[in-house]
Amino acid sequence: MISLHAWSLLVVVLFFVYLLIKNLCPLYPFNDLEKKTSVHRKSELLYQYIPLLTIGCCMYINLPFTTKVAFIITIILFISHIFTWWFPYFLGAHRVTKHEYEQLYSRTSKILPSIRTNLVPDNQHLIVTLFFLLLLIHEFIIIF
Repeated sequence: MISLHAWSLLVVVLFFVYLLIKNLCPLYPFNDLEKKTSVHRKSELLYQYIPLLTIGCCMYINLPFTTKVAFIITIILFISHIFTWWFPYFLGAHRVTKHEYEQLYSRTSKILPSIRTNLVPDNQHLIVTLFFLLLLIHEFIIIF
């Protein structure tokens, strides 16, 4: 039987592979890679891949301290994700954020209904939310 720790590591690996596919393979209308600039792609490396690799390394080492570090990094990334996608969905967004959203994600597929004129998270970011929740649940159970 596979341990909960191994499941967490598997979730990190699947999350990493999902991000690679989402950011590198044109799957329109799921993603819209035509709109992403090289600066945007480089910034994704910094704020998506490196933290996720750090989480994976911490989970692989499998010490109580490293698992807690992974949990803290996951919480920080999840809060950032909430502020980026879910606050604008429920509470609205600044016009600069709306403009950037329109440029990058206006043509991507969405299943959530719109709330007033607020930004709607697209399907690719719904999956990111699910991966974050899975990671948080696994890490929480391992730690506590």
